[in-house]
Amino acid sequence: MLTRTIGFIAAMPEEIASFLLLAAPLARERAEGFTIYRGAISGQGICLILSGIGRRNAAAATRALIAAARPDIIISFGFAGAVAPGLAVGDIVIAGRLLYHHDRLFDEQRGVAPKQAELLAFTLAESCRDNNFHVSCGTFVTTDQVITKQSLAGQLPAGALHPVVEMETAAVAQVAVLAGIPLVAIRGISDGEEDEIGFDITEFTDKKMRIRLWRVLWTVLKKPWLVPQLLRLAGNAKIAGKNLAIIMPVLMENL
Repeated sequence: MLTRTIGFIAAMPEEIASFLLLAAPLARERAEGFTIYRGAISGQGICLILSGIGRRNAAAATRALIAAARPDIIISFGFAGAVAPGLAVGDIVIAGRLLYHHDRLFDEQRGVAPKQAELLAFTLAESCRDNNFHVSCGTFVTTDQVITKQSLAGQLPAGALHPVVEMETAAVAQVAVLAGIPLVAIRGISDGEEDEIGFDITEFTDKKMRIRLWRVLWTVLKKPWLVPQLLRLAGNAKIAGKNLAIIMPVLMENL
């Protein structure tokens, strides 16, 4: 008998690849236009949904996840970029604070619990001492578009510790709060603060922010200098995904 159901949400296939190996076998289905995976780990029900990139997709996928599984808790996970020194590729950050960045403004978002996030980060860090990555509690900054880290760092409000930038968590939190479902947000660092992204993600996606291979190839043909960066990011993403998979069973045990 399953003790509870944990809902997982991530944006891209690359973010869930290592997790799927950890949780296999999972049944795959479609619901409201999204891919959903169902199964169980250690007596706990698992429902994982792949949202696609961006706040609009993340909000719609969170609603679909809740309708499909009514999870007891939601874990939003994936990759993020470090905005300030102190975080390296492969490090893990749990959101203790959540900001939505738009028009050079930062809106504080509800949905994450700072004290619980700090305790989880400490517990995970203790359990992973023998691994070559660090776990910390930090500030997630959700943006609607790619922005240079230097620019973002210069705008951050006071007290934004271990800031990372991504494109979905604020939307997941807003839907989870309305549904009364607790949220844990966790990200693996796929690019350090010195690594500026040399492209706009919309160059690779359609109007619904879904990555299309032909758009990737067309962009690379126009901008071949992006190839080294894309290869480096792909390697970093594998590291971040592997470390997320290592940390996930411990996280689930300590929710």
